[in-house]
Amino acid sequence: MSTPAEISNLTLIYVSAMCLALAILGHWLEITKAKSIILSVLRALIQLLLIGHILKFVFVQDHLYLNLSLALFMTLASIVTVYSRLENKNLYLFKNIFISIVVVAWPTYLLLAYFIQVPNTFQAATLIPLLGMLLGNSINGITIGIKRVQEDIHERKDYIATMLGLGASWQEATNLLMRSSFDLAITPIINTMMIVGIVSLPGMMTGQIIAGRDPLISAKYQFLILGCIFITIFLGSLIGIYLQLRWYFINHLYFREFMHE
Repeated sequence: MSTPAEISNLTLIYVSAMCLALAILGHWLEITKAKSIILSVLRALIQLLLIGHILKFVFVQDHLYLNLSLALFMTLASIVTVYSRLENKNLYLFKNIFISIVVVAWPTYLLLAYFIQVPNTFQAATLIPLLGMLLGNSINGITIGIKRVQEDIHERKDYIATMLGLGASWQEATNLLMRSSFDLAITPIINTMMIVGIVSLPGMMTGQIIAGRDPLISAKYQFLILGCIFITIFLGSLIGIYLQLRWYFINHLYFREFMHE
């Protein structure tokens, strides 16, 4: 198999120009705002080129402390991203997100690195891209799950209060809410796993094939990574939703916040 061709800066300019032209078209048709699209295209281009240069330097250096520092920065950025998307910000919410991401993503990465049998678990070329995939996907699941809890806890307060009045525990009273929130959080990854290989080829597998890797080997790697992404989203969302629901019932906070609205 041939190696992939070098992508020139002119090619990037062409693609960017086409995206920007579509943004202007959408604005002209009054179906979207050109500003948000233009900003997203420019940010994507600048951010990817910037991280490309940074990773090139990190991969060449491949220093343990530098690798871990970048990985920790990525983890913190993931926590802050989830935190910024949610309502009712407080210290408990931040701790909840921290636990949901760190306690799941890092052990899952170690498991993935063990399965892949990398010679050095914390080498830059392995740690940064794989941990990044786990963190990036867990962000969506945890955000969706906790956000659903924050919204539905208000709407179902009468039902929950009735269940509590009948002697149910807070876990029993919020069982339906937890199930619906968790189902919403893991639906995207389930949909992805249902169509992978039939409708779409994931990014990593596509990249390996373009780079000349055996398609069967690429498929095995992709399933391994996809499985670990599922583990991260499943456990991270489960922990995040549980801790968020639990918070509402610590020291009768639920009654103080909602029952007198």
